[in-house]
Amino acid sequence: MSAHARGDDINEKKPCLMESVIRPTVKSRGIDCHTLIARSDRSVLQEIVHKEIEVIDTAILAAHAGGFSQITYALPTTFAINNMNKKDAQTLVWSELLMIYKESPPYGKGYDKVYIIPDVAPKIFIEWVNNMDDAERAKRRDYIRKCTISKK
Repeated sequence: MSAHARGDDINEKKPCLMESVIRPTVKSRGIDCHTLIARSDRSVLQEIVHKEIEVIDTAILAAHAGGFSQITYALPTTFAINNMNKKDAQTLVWSELLMIYKESPPYGKGYDKVYIIPDVAPKIFIEWVNNMDDAERAKRRDYIRKCTISKK
């Protein structure tokens, strides 16, 4: 009688003798990769991001006071974060800055356009609405047009 005729599930995985031989019989102790990640200190990352935010915010305030509605700020490319390679540190800092400036409050600052300009010296570009946005400007111009007396 075949396995299928007996009603056995032919796709059922049967335990392999080698799996029990290869698998450790004692639970591991000590430091593993999950413990190291859980113990990693992100305070250095937070400190770097907060310092960058202070500088960028100062540049935004200066530009706004001068009547501008955008800035470009040269981003640092190397960071000293223990136990992290330079590319990972750069990725973490830049992504944090992008999220903070793009996301709406209360989690972010809610700027209109925020992106990175890849260059020899990469920059972050931030743009905001200064006074009126395009939609408000169009409505007000239309209102003025409706209220204007034409010459005849």
